[in-house]
Amino acid sequence: MAVRERILAALRRADGPLCDDCLVPAAQLRRRQQANSECRRLAKEDLILRGRGPCSVCVKHKLVNAPHPSGGASSAEPPSHPPVRLTPGDGYDPDRPWYWEGNVQARLIAWLKHRGYRIRRAADTASKEHGLDIIACKDGKELWVSVKGYPERRGPLQARHWFADAVVFGALLHRDAHPHVQLALAFPRFPTYRRLISRVNWLTSKLPLDIYWVEESGAVTRECGPR
Repeated sequence: MAVRERILAALRRADGPLCDDCLVPAAQLRRRQQANSECRRLAKEDLILRGRGPCSVCVKHKLVNAPHPSGGASSAEPPSHPPVRLTPGDGYDPDRPWYWEGNVQARLIAWLKHRGYRIRRAADTASKEHGLDIIACKDGKELWVSVKGYPERRGPLQARHWFADAVVFGALLHRDAHPHVQLALAFPRFPTYRRLISRVNWLTSKLPLDIYWVEESGAVTRECGPR
């Protein structure tokens, strides 16, 4: 198996992004330089995502690599480091876990505002308000985002139910009725959600659907679906 094939296979097996150092044993490479040079080429070809962020193995904030969500059919932005500063109106609750849905939503709202979006709607997560979680506007175009947190109880099992709810009610049911709107899903970066997204590549490679990943540090990554 060629070096690039081993790298791609290792990144797909991993529970999150890998730095060049941790990629060496994972892909059975001889030295770090192989990982560095080949990953730079793969990133230029839009076959992987490469940017600064936490490595899932050594947990250090370094230059990391992750599999492309649709095998090169979409584009992405590197994580926002340092995280965008929160404001009181963003709705972040420091007494709740960082992966609580309301805090994931607050981080994303701050990220969107920093990039020039106007927030038209932000659901009151604490009261379990129904409807779209975020409606944002920029340059005359609307972005609708369905946000999910990570369950404090029942872990991966409950997360799979939340994921299915986000895909069906946050994306598929809106597509035909509102074809002009950019749809997106937002999740805290947990291995369960990463694995679930990788299993629906057939969908994300065809549907104009963005995925936002929120890190424990507050950084945000956007993986863009086809336009």
